[in-house]
Amino acid sequence: MRGIDKKSAAILNGVPELNFSRALKQLNAKAEVVEQIKELDLQTLKYKASM
Repeated sequence: MRGIDKKSAAILNGVPELNFSRALKQLNAKAEVVEQIKELDLQTLKYKASM
């Protein structure tokens, strides 16, 4: 993780730390799905390029 710690980020954004942590966890889970999709797309593009 880069930047400031979770507690400071929550305070700066005016949200309870628990809510911030929960939202960050959900964001990271969705980001992981996006990265998996990007990897599949890249494999498909590489396959098509080799044809």
